[in-house]
Amino acid sequence: MDSKGVSLQRPTDIIYGGTFDPPHAGHRLVVERVIQLFPEAQVRVLPAAVPAGAYGQHKTPRANFEHRLAMCGLLLGDCALIDPIEASLSRPNYTVRTVEALDQRHPHRRWAMVLGRDQLESFAAWYLPDRLIEKVSLLVIERDAQGGFENELDQLALKLGRKLEAVNAVSWRWEGLETGIFSLGQSVSPAASRLIRADLERASEDGWLANDVYTYIKRHRLYTERGA
Repeated sequence: MDSKGVSLQRPTDIIYGGTFDPPHAGHRLVVERVIQLFPEAQVRVLPAAVPAGAYGQHKTPRANFEHRLAMCGLLLGDCALIDPIEASLSRPNYTVRTVEALDQRHPHRRWAMVLGRDQLESFAAWYLPDRLIEKVSLLVIERDAQGGFENELDQLALKLGRKLEAVNAVSWRWEGLETGIFSLGQSVSPAASRLIRADLERASEDGWLANDVYTYIKRHRLYTERGA
């Protein structure tokens, strides 16, 4: 993947999707990292209504869509657009369908989406990955300092039957397309939604949950046997 004068357009709109069940400090750090690297772009946070998982394994969020949307607004509404689009789409919410709907509603944009390195490893098994990379660039963030990233890109390109061309040390473009892959570097937060759900009090004390989000969870009795 040697660079030979290859260029890659920067995105105008960046999608950050997920269950956000609940949204936490790690999500906030990712959004802040994206804004730092792409200050000219609009970050769109998209809570999934009925998320689709790789290999057909669909997730079932503990809190309902309206609660997760509200919590995203509390945590991220000051720095990102909280977009409820997936509530109006067919279910489960396959990413390619979401991107197509966004592109129809907001034409002439250059789209990118945030995903973790673990998601990159399974990306070829997503629903219509070939169509997805024609419409959206991938912004990959790592959870820890692990090597072998370029090798993983080579493996992904092989699985998709595509070629990647290096633009510089942190970005690559799909040959024949205007989209590509950007490395966002390493995420430093150990926060995880499943750990937060298991111990809300500790998550709040450790700073994994913002005060407003913690108060909201308590008020609505979320993540309890009798809560949503």
